[in-house]
Amino acid sequence: MLVADYRTPDFLLKVTPETLPIVAGSTMIFGANASYYAGGPLAHSKINWRTAADSTWYRPPGWSEYSFCGEADSNQVFNRTFSSITDSSGEHSLASKFPRASKIQLH
Repeated sequence: MLVADYRTPDFLLKVTPETLPIVAGSTMIFGANASYYAGGPLAHSKINWRTAADSTWYRPPGWSEYSFCGEADSNQVFNRTFSSITDSSGEHSLASKFPRASKIQLH
């Protein structure tokens, strides 16, 4: 077995949602900040984005006769990829519209 010394990555990419809460059918804005660990922005660098949404269900506590669920035949209802470039300060924003649920079932 080979054990290598830990090597600090050259850069850090922080991605944060700029719009909350995340709601189906709304446009979500994400902000990215890329910088070198040694200091300074990671300017004019390529970023590959992937946004995805999965179906889910919810049953309120204490109300076992009620449940809310989405499509039963598909777990991933949304998946998109984007490419972009950071600006001179190492920043970039991405707006991605998430779809509304096509069908909501009340059981």
